[in-house]
Amino acid sequence: RDLGYENTQDDRAPERSVQFFSHLFRDTGSVATAKKESKEFFEQRKKQKEKDAELGVREKGGRKMKKIPDSFMFVMRVIGLLRGLCATLEVELPLIEILASHARLANADDEAAFRSGMPKSPADT
Repeated sequence: RDLGYENTQDDRAPERSVQFFSHLFRDTGSVATAKKESKEFFEQRKKQKEKDAELGVREKGGRKMKKIPDSFMFVMRVIGLLRGLCATLEVELPLIEILASHARLANADDEAAFRSGMPKSPADT
């Protein structure tokens, strides 16, 4: 929620968002590998849905996004394009490691700017 993302199951089963994002940001690979991983993921989701229905806790209409930042939609579009290109070329990339390294660099830049008292960008002046 701190990042601006929220769905209808976050209060009841927040681990499902972690599973969802782990699936989205998994390493790239061949088309066959992507199909296999997606099939496994959606089979797991189906079992969760059935169990929720048995327990009477399934939200009407299922899991729906309540809040999603525009910047996140852009990142997801880029990830989708990269995933498709890598699958076509059968290239394996550790997406989460690449994203994490850039996030750490950006965070370090922000911290250095904060410590020096300098604005992070011209817009902050």
